[in-house]
Amino acid sequence: MTLNEFDRESPYARNIQWERQSLFVDEVQPRMVVSGLGASLLGVLMSQNLGMVELMVWLAICFVVSLGSYLVLTKQRRILGRAFDNNHVYRLVYWHRVNLLIALTWGVLWSVGPWLFLDGANQSQVFALLLFVMVMSSMPSVTMGTYPDIFLLFIIPVFSSLFILLWPSSTPLLLAVAAMSGLSLAVFSLMTHKRQMNSIRLRLEHQLARQQASEADQAKSRFLAAASHDLRQPLQAANLYLQAFQGRLLEPDELLDKAKESVSSANDLLTKLLDMSLIDADVVTVTVQNCYLGNILHSLETEFTPLALEKGLALDITPAPIQVSTDPVLLLQILRNLLDNAIKYTESGSVSVSLELRGEQASLRIEDTGSGIAESEQRDVFKEFYRTAHTRKSEPGIGLGLSIVRRLCEQLRLELNMISVPGEGTRFSLSLPICLDAAISTLPGEPVAPLPEHFTALVVDDHEQVRDALSAMLVEWNGDVWAASDHAELTMLLEQMTSAPDVLLTDDMLADGHRSEDCIQTVQAFFPGTCCVVLTGNTSLGGIQRLSHAHWPVLHKPIDSSVLQGTLSRLLASKRVSASK
Repeated sequence: MTLNEFDRESPYARNIQWERQSLFVDEVQPRMVVSGLGASLLGVLMSQNLGMVELMVWLAICFVVSLGSYLVLTKQRRILGRAFDNNHVYRLVYWHRVNLLIALTWGVLWSVGPWLFLDGANQSQVFALLLFVMVMSSMPSVTMGTYPDIFLLFIIPVFSSLFILLWPSSTPLLLAVAAMSGLSLAVFSLMTHKRQMNSIRLRLEHQLARQQASEADQAKSRFLAAASHDLRQPLQAANLYLQAFQGRLLEPDELLDKAKESVSSANDLLTKLLDMSLIDADVVTVTVQNCYLGNILHSLETEFTPLALEKGLALDITPAPIQVSTDPVLLLQILRNLLDNAIKYTESGSVSVSLELRGEQASLRIEDTGSGIAESEQRDVFKEFYRTAHTRKSEPGIGLGLSIVRRLCEQLRLELNMISVPGEGTRFSLSLPICLDAAISTLPGEPVAPLPEHFTALVVDDHEQVRDALSAMLVEWNGDVWAASDHAELTMLLEQMTSAPDVLLTDDMLADGHRSEDCIQTVQAFFPGTCCVVLTGNTSLGGIQRLSHAHWPVLHKPIDSSVLQGTLSRLLASKRVSASK
């Protein structure tokens, strides 16, 4: 729908009227003071044609009309407000009539002026009065455009009175000037009205287009979140079952490896959708700190070397014994996406990560010998859901990796450059600020303490397959597992337990309406100090924003067993350290 299709009952049409009213009041209210001073100044300048009593009466009337108009417009602004309010639209008609009355009052006042001041005036004084009236009449420029009826109701009495007064005794030239002055102001008012209404319509059409684009973007996010959430539950169960089953095998199984690869691909897809949801929700927290780049690269080498060997690629990551100032978690995510793309889309040859120092900056380069990217597509590869012609044929994916890289680099204010030659390969370079400070923060990828030989875990999840698979995984890790499907069952288990659990793993949203906060609060009430981990498949913007304020780790389904094991290891190790103090 366009604004041209809006009828009088449309809220957008009423919004146009509201915009006109706001423009009118904003300009005319302060002009009431100027008009009063102008009328008073005219009386003073023409005082030789008036007696003292007439002059005082004129000044008093100017003061009363000016003050009254100002107060009425002030009340009008206070009652209607500055923003569009659908409940007050009906008042616009009433206040428009009030404004017409104000215009008529000023028109009558100025129409009386010539009869008072031109008695015995010479031709120079007549021209001066005409010029003064022209200037004062053309001052309310916004009024001329927003409400030409109000403006015409003001100038018609003024120029009609002046023309009638001059008719018997003035020259044709003077009469023509007076008539053309009034007519030109009227025509200019109508022309200004047309331009101003077009401007208002264009502005509101732009607002409408932005609103529709925002709604479409929100609908896309809701769809992705819903689809992601529905897929995460069975995928989480399948992932945990496969990893628990693999732990029982004595020899590698090719069929199991292919099943894990399929689940891993689906997991990668949902993870990228989640990353985009996190960025859209504006909950990506940037924590700039000093970190060893070498530790991050070592973590990547450990993670991606098996993937490169599977494809017969040489992975060469140069040691980087320097400190950089950035967010290590987000940097790791950027480099992980770049390396994943490089290995995925390189059929033969090598993938390398090298470092070049340039003053206070370190240039980190990720190069591959893949097919390269055509020059016509190099700008588009950083857009959401864009895939080059070659990647669409060679590997599955949805085209989010480089979009995530670009947006995270913007968050970290890092310069990212790409050079790609079709048939030869692609090089990404990332400029990182070098830090000489000796204080180093904990880095992702650093080794964590192993799980204890025995621990007690509470599992709360309303999805039976996920609950059983997670329990099986924890049992494989020597955990004593107590599982519940809802908050009521969790409470019953807590009443039966004779000793405190080590950790609670709870789904974020349960079928009975309770959330992770409720489960954590209940467990803490029974056994204070219990460690907690929130597991969620909720990727809606509201859910992500709410969980961003959680005090415990939040893991998004489907959860990789190594990530879960590392999280539990850190929590339980921290708990043991606290207990020993």
